[in-house]
Amino acid sequence: MSVPAASRDGMSDPNHATFPTTSVGDRVPGAARRDSDSTIDSIQRRLQTLAAAVEIQSELDRADDFDTATVGLATQIAVHLKLDHVWIAWTNQPGSEAFRVVGQSANDDGVTIADLRRSDRGRMLEAVAEEVATRESIANWPAQRTEDRHALLTLRQLASSEAFASVIAVPLTNFDGLVCGVLVASKQDVDSIAQNRSFFHTIGPLVGAKLSALHRCMPSPVERRVRTLIDTFRRSRKTVVVCAIAALLMIMLFPTHYRIHVGLELQPVLRRFVAVGFDGLLKSSSVRPGDQVNEGDLLATIDPREIDYELASVQAELHQAAQERKGLMVEHDFAGSKIAALEVERLQLQKDLLEHKRSHLEVRSPTTGIVVTGDWKESEGMPMTRGETLFEIAPLGKMRVELAVPESDYSLVRREMPVQFYVHSLPNRRFDGSIAMVHPRAELRDQDNVFVAEVMVDDPEHLLRPGMRGRAVILSDRHALGWNLFHKSFFAIRRATGW
Repeated sequence: MSVPAASRDGMSDPNHATFPTTSVGDRVPGAARRDSDSTIDSIQRRLQTLAAAVEIQSELDRADDFDTATVGLATQIAVHLKLDHVWIAWTNQPGSEAFRVVGQSANDDGVTIADLRRSDRGRMLEAVAEEVATRESIANWPAQRTEDRHALLTLRQLASSEAFASVIAVPLTNFDGLVCGVLVASKQDVDSIAQNRSFFHTIGPLVGAKLSALHRCMPSPVERRVRTLIDTFRRSRKTVVVCAIAALLMIMLFPTHYRIHVGLELQPVLRRFVAVGFDGLLKSSSVRPGDQVNEGDLLATIDPREIDYELASVQAELHQAAQERKGLMVEHDFAGSKIAALEVERLQLQKDLLEHKRSHLEVRSPTTGIVVTGDWKESEGMPMTRGETLFEIAPLGKMRVELAVPESDYSLVRREMPVQFYVHSLPNRRFDGSIAMVHPRAELRDQDNVFVAEVMVDDPEHLLRPGMRGRAVILSDRHALGWNLFHKSFFAIRRATGW
């Protein structure tokens, strides 16, 4: 039986009603359209991320220093992603855990970096930076995975204490891949900040490398102070110059002692010369220059052989003269016996003289001191002449300092002026004294015409020796500092110009 046309179409029989269906050909254009829209959205997001990265990179390139770069970076990211707060923590030693907050976005309620570091928020931000640097990966709170919640303690504490809905922390790495900084951002929208992980993942290495390069070029604290002083001087050059001139004039008018620098030489207060009492041969010498001796110490010995020979000859002649005198007296030759008696007396005196010499063959020190001159070790056995100086002995404990005052400063030196001096052999020891006298006659020393001023100085430790040289400063009368520095130049110019 044939089916009616109306029934075949399903339009006239309600029992056989049909519903419109979509064919495969109708579904394909809609799916393609949705895939195309998704691709376009992905491309737009990437373009926006690229544009933001280029803008941030340009902002960093325009920065003059590291501090400006961190503030500009935090502000740009906050504006681009519509974040509430953005902070940057940095470490001077990549790979370490010593982080400090160095930058924040411009909308952070006017709080300075110094105030932020001292606050609880700053300390929590540094703790977050240390934790994220250890993880070396992006972390956000609330955590996307339940197993990560226990590992984000510092982020949870920061969000809880500051009432942030969401927080994200991004490690910033340098060219070597070490974590040198951490970027921390917060927002009251829980979902939007987590959606920006790809953005932070893209710009993290770029921003870290750029900031690391700026940080290496950052001047030291001393250089920053110098640059600040230079900038201040350039901005107010006239005021600085006037103030500097005024300060210089005040300093030049300040009264100070005129300091006369002179050379010096040490001399003993008393000189004792030891000479030979009679002619004879030097048998031995017991001391050399530099040896300290006490009163009565043996210095040298005269050879007694020549005196012994003379003494024996005189004793024989004396015995002969005495016998002749006795014979003349027996013969009652009173005149001859008188002459013989005188001869005996002469020989007796000569014998006494030789015995006196014989008892004074040892040369001894007349005082306690130091042997200054007299080295006879190499001259033992040589004949000595009466009056010839053997040794010079200088007492210790007190020295005379001879100051060579230049002729140009002679009128500025007088008695009782204080003196400070050093000797070359004791450069770390200062001695003090005052001028005892100034010689009225100039002397030529080291080809300079000088006046000698004497200073008596006690030396209980026996450190000083005759002949030592050094430098001294005479503290003359007070004058203006400008006069002390330039009066000689002024007089020299006046003499040269005939004024």
